[in-house]
Amino acid sequence: MKNTNLELILHFVQLFEKIAVVNCTPISQFLIENKCAPAILGLGEGLEHLKGFRTWSLKNPTYIEESFEMIFAEIDPSLCPIKQCEALQILAKFDNEKPLMLLVPDTHKLSVKKAFSAFALEPRTHALIIDEIPFVLLSNWEVSL
Repeated sequence: MKNTNLELILHFVQLFEKIAVVNCTPISQFLIENKCAPAILGLGEGLEHLKGFRTWSLKNPTYIEESFEMIFAEIDPSLCPIKQCEALQILAKFDNEKPLMLLVPDTHKLSVKKAFSAFALEPRTHALIIDEIPFVLLSNWEVSL
C-alpha cells in the first residue's frame, strides 16, 4: 500500500481515541508506528505480533465488552457482505450511527454498500491501490481533508 493511502487513513482515524481495526495488517502496523493505539481484531494472519491484538472473527463474531468510538475494517471478499455487516453491528453494539469506515475492493463496493445500508455508507475517497487492486473507503460520516 502506498504511504499516501496510509496517511489518508491515518488522517481519518486520528479523529478518534478508541479505535477498533479489523483484519487490516498493514494499516494496523502503520497506525501503531504513528502513535495510534487501536484494538486490533482478527484471526491472527500476520496480526498476532501487533500490540493491541485480540482474536476476533467477521465470520464468527463474539461480543466484546469494550466500546469503540470508531471501527475500521477491511471487507473480506470471500465472505458474505451481509454476514460481515451483522458481525460489525455486534462490534458496534448495534449502534448504526457509530463511525464506521470500510476498506472495500472496488469490484465489491455496490454489494457492500447495499448490505451495510443501515449504516448509510458513502464513498469518501478516490480509489486506493493496494497490491495493484483498487479499493474504496466507505464511511458513514463526513471528513474533510
